[in-house]
Amino acid sequence: MLFFTFAPIKTDMEMNDYCWIYITRDPQAGNKLQVAMAIDLPQLLRESSGREVIYYRQFNTTLDAIAHKLLLMNVENETLYYIIRQMNPAMQDLRKDFDTLTLYNI
Repeated sequence: MLFFTFAPIKTDMEMNDYCWIYITRDPQAGNKLQVAMAIDLPQLLRESSGREVIYYRQFNTTLDAIAHKLLLMNVENETLYYIIRQMNPAMQDLRKDFDTLTLYNI
């Protein structure tokens, strides 16, 4: 009699060690907010400019990050601002947090 055991296969979404959800604000577009996701947020922020990062959160799995992103995208604006202010009461640009930060020394 043959027995088979199957090891769970990791999908591409589960293989990444870290994933980031962040919210940016564009002062030139009436402070419009955008919820986004990145695998390497520190690198992304070093390469881009313009929008202010007012919220970020790191996740150990991409699936958790996607769930959080969907939550943020579907809450009322008042609730979204409440979540942002829990991390960033002054609503200031948080890019400075990533000036020397890399994905591997978090």
